[in-house]
Amino acid sequence: MVSNQNCEIEFNELFYADFHTNEPMLNDLRTRLHKQNFQLFTTRTDFYAYHHHAQGQNGENKPYNLCRSVPREPAEWVGTPCDIVTNIVHENDVNLFQLLVSWGMNVRKYNRDGWTILSVALHHPGPIADYVFTNIITPADITTPVMVSEHSMNLASYLALGDETLFQKLLTLDTPGVMAALDAKATHHLIREYPASDISLFLTSGLPINAVDDESKDTSVHAAVSRVANALEMVDVVCNAIDPALLNTTNFFAETALWQAYRWDTLAFKFLLRQGMDPDVLDLRGLTLLHQACWDMRPEMVKALLEHGANPNAGVGSLHGTPMHYLMDSAFDKEFPQDYRAVTVEIISILEDKGGNVHAQNSQGETVAGVMGRRGAAVMGDIHGIMPIRGQK
Repeated sequence: MVSNQNCEIEFNELFYADFHTNEPMLNDLRTRLHKQNFQLFTTRTDFYAYHHHAQGQNGENKPYNLCRSVPREPAEWVGTPCDIVTNIVHENDVNLFQLLVSWGMNVRKYNRDGWTILSVALHHPGPIADYVFTNIITPADITTPVMVSEHSMNLASYLALGDETLFQKLLTLDTPGVMAALDAKATHHLIREYPASDISLFLTSGLPINAVDDESKDTSVHAAVSRVANALEMVDVVCNAIDPALLNTTNFFAETALWQAYRWDTLAFKFLLRQGMDPDVLDLRGLTLLHQACWDMRPEMVKALLEHGANPNAGVGSLHGTPMHYLMDSAFDKEFPQDYRAVTVEIISILEDKGGNVHAQNSQGETVAGVMGRRGAAVMGDIHGIMPIRGQK
């Protein structure tokens, strides 16, 4: 196999030295490129047929040696150009790119990595991307897949997930249907990265706000609460536009957006509670947010959840028990439990005021007092001291 370095030298000599001075070589190149369809694939079937043929009997990769392409070892597969056309795009040589287009190269065909030349050309800003936007791209390209995979995203989603400059350039073309063509990943990316004012504008152009990610199962509300900054403003915009039936949708981790807001943004969390999101949705452990707030010893969150309908006795008869059981386990799991005595007493009082039952049992038949006895109540003081609740003894 010829080394990448030698092929790169040959590539440079051919295109950067002989391009203007050796017309017979240029004509020969054009003839061979036409004969080999510019080393591109028109259909998914062609692509997979070639790659099946490119495997040796023992599964090893055969070298790419058609028309001076750059051969690669399997370990070099990612990040190195795979054919002459892709090489030209990586070099950002717009003159050669235009030349191949004039020779009849179809930028909508797939290279040997399975990407369309159109998507490769629009991967980074530069002269080739400018040329494509000005002379090649059409409204039909917006919904065209960018990869050979049958589950490939389309060009609009590809640009939305990529360089912001290129996506903005796509929008300035005033091409209809861009927003409506976006998939869930692209939509959620815009929600995470763009200002709320932009998202409001995108919604008027058909941004698919109700899209749910096929892999993560996230909704647009999940995306909004995961913003690094200004989550509350975005959550407001999204909640006003999304189908209310999606508000309590759980993602791959069985978490609603309320669960994520609890961890990341208190203001967004309280806003979602006011929107009527269910505070009692169970996570993969079988716990409610009230259990989690008790474990984390966050009285403000405990109070907010209870004020919006959280069940103070959720989990009766379960392994973890009620939020009170979970609070006791949390207190005794701390390195210095006595330091958490005051906040433990405060949360127990909040829970009881909202109907929390200290006599409720977990799956082992333990009450809250039973958990304290098992974990060592003396560490935090007399049991009557830690549970001054309606005279409980």
